[in-house]
Amino acid sequence: MNILKTKGIKPSLKSPIKMMIFIFIFILITIWLSKLGSKFYEEADEEATQSAISKVIPRMNRLASEGKEDAILWMADMQSNGATAKYFNGYPSYNQQLDTLVNNNNSRALFLKAKIIYSTNKASAIELAKRSSNQGNFDALLFLHEKFKTGELKDLNFKTGELKNLDLEYLK
Repeated sequence: MNILKTKGIKPSLKSPIKMMIFIFIFILITIWLSKLGSKFYEEADEEATQSAISKVIPRMNRLASEGKEDAILWMADMQSNGATAKYFNGYPSYNQQLDTLVNNNNSRALFLKAKIIYSTNKASAIELAKRSSNQGNFDALLFLHEKFKTGELKDLNFKTGELKNLDLEYLK
């Protein structure tokens, strides 16, 4: 008994070469459709992000202007982020307030400032991250660990309140 005939498969697809060509075309169409769907998803995600951020910005701006530290840090972080900075046109910069928090040794402000200036002033950024990690900021410690793993930092260790020769082997 011929299984292909009983299952209703067309005789034109019985040939292995024709079947492979059919499968190849099917895979190409599937890939094309997935890329098309991905594009629509990215556009929808961008619109959702823009909508969410634009709804939050006025309130966070008001709170930051009242001196609320978390709001100042959020505004400064979002304004310095290349992906979200475009939503902040027309809003004041919070760099001066961030610098005030850095001068007051605010751990989160120290780390945020380190992230912001890292591309232009690596040495100062590393020092700010060290100060932040010494205050227990785990994100700063992970930042330093990343720089240690990439070879940008050679001698780190906790000694006398400073990071020198830090053994980060346990984080590998």
